[in-house]
Amino acid sequence: MSEPSVFQQFENIIDAERVAAILEEAGISVMVEKPAAILDSNFIGTNYVPSYNLMIDGADFENAREVLLEKAEVNLDEIDKDYLLLTFSDEELMDVIAKPDEWGVYNYNIATALLKKKGVTVSTEQKEGFAKDRLAELGKQKSFGMFWIIVAYAIPIFNLVYVIANYETYISNNLAWLFPGIGGLIIGFILVYSKKTLPNGTSLPIYIEKHRKHGPIILKVNAIVWIANGAIFTIYHTFLRM
Repeated sequence: MSEPSVFQQFENIIDAERVAAILEEAGISVMVEKPAAILDSNFIGTNYVPSYNLMIDGADFENAREVLLEKAEVNLDEIDKDYLLLTFSDEELMDVIAKPDEWGVYNYNIATALLKKKGVTVSTEQKEGFAKDRLAELGKQKSFGMFWIIVAYAIPIFNLVYVIANYETYISNNLAWLFPGIGGLIIGFILVYSKKTLPNGTSLPIYIEKHRKHGPIILKVNAIVWIANGAIFTIYHTFLRM
């Protein structure tokens, strides 16, 4: 079994455990965890941190989705009259069916039921086409931005040069010498380790290879500057101040 990936995200533990129980009953191994806060949402495009992640093996994604589709039965007569999907046009309901990963299984079944009630049938071929197009859309890797990559290189180098040039002021400041700025480290880690999981369970890097390859180099540059700062600080306090 490979390392579990995020299958669904929930804002409360009750919903997460309800879905987990359904999947476990179907023989699918499930883990519910509370994710850590994100360091910098501007870089990875996340606006909030969900309260709970429901994680399963990537190979079980399609099976899990089929199980939930079967279990999430919908009775249109029992749905609140103010429910958002009841106001959707046929085109908007089709969009819900095309993006079950975004709308969730429950809304997917509601959209299907509403279209069926209107006499609109979504064929298996259409659903397969939707799934294929969705995977292609979500599988696109994005640019990180050369500006931030240049910044990541510049931060540690600028810090080292500036501190050396102003050593009389900074030599007594341990933090200035030992920590050449964590901005470059954060960007390097994001480029190297940021990944996303597609609806079929496949995991792939978020950023394009052209920008991603700078990640290891940025981390090495930061490590070298960090060691250089520490060495200069140690040499000064060990030998030059005597």
